Amino acid sequence: MDWSYDLLEPDERRLLDQLPVFRGGFDLPACEAVCTGKDVEAPVFTSLTGLVEKSLVVADTDRGRYRILETVRRYAEEKLGLSGTEDEVADRHARYYTELAEAAGPQLDGPEQGT
Repeated sequence: MDWSYDLLEPDERRLLDQLPVFRGGFDLPACEAVCTGKDVEAPVFTSLTGLVEKSLVVADTDRGRYRILETVRRYAEEKLGLSGTEDEVADRHARYYTELAEAAGPQLDGPEQGT
């Protein structure tokens, strides 16, 4: 894994390091909201596409979702822990999904419930 990791572009590495926060997959808006940082130059989509092309992330184009392979997730989880940004990434993840749930709340009862 180290060899493959070292071949990644810097923004791809930063993104991969943050992806373990997603358990069970994610979509692009979630990734863009959670996987940010001061040092990021490339758009998240560009880095995510690079990780998909390098077979480190799997894209389910029918559903618009992505998932990280378990072996890769564990490796990246170690990198996240070493980066010192684990709490910051976890906070952005929690904030994003809290806001998503709060926005969806009013639609859970009524005509938009199915959506």
